[in-house]
Amino acid sequence: VLVQPRRMTARAALEFAASRKDWIAKHLAALPARVEFTDGAAIPFRGRDYVLRLEPKGRGGVWIADNAIVIAGRSEHARRRLVDWLKAEAKKAIAPLAHALAENLTRKVARVTVRDTTTRWGSCSPDGRLSFSWRLILAPDHVLTYVIAHEVAHLKHMHRSEEHTSELQSRET
Repeated sequence: VLVQPRRMTARAALEFAASRKDWIAKHLAALPARVEFTDGAAIPFRGRDYVLRLEPKGRGGVWIADNAIVIAGRSEHARRRLVDWLKAEAKKAIAPLAHALAENLTRKVARVTVRDTTTRWGSCSPDGRLSFSWRLILAPDHVLTYVIAHEVAHLKHMHRSEEHTSELQSRET
């Protein structure tokens, strides 16, 4: 995604992208293949791989059984059901841990939300609201814990120093 700064013309943004086409191509090629949520596909959940199993005649939503995530109901609703379940599982895992970690810092969490973010794993607002990507539930627990702890730490130290921001950006590249 090319984000055009407000003060930059569309032409300048496109020229910038064109000047970085090799870098963009290299990074696009390094991305993992997109996993479709279809019967038999393998997806990570809390860092473990599970096979998706569609049960068209089944009832009961989504559950884990025998190293599989089972999705009941018609196949055209499977993706939505799975994503809804993953979001709910993320909320169940994230909220209690965020509150516990904040309590260790003698801070209060105003609210924890789980969203469909695409550019951030988590964020902390000045008034104590924490927000996290539901996709964290796909990562290993130590990664989930790290991101939650990082955002909770902002409850005590809200500032983002230039050094801290540079460090995070260097890890991303």
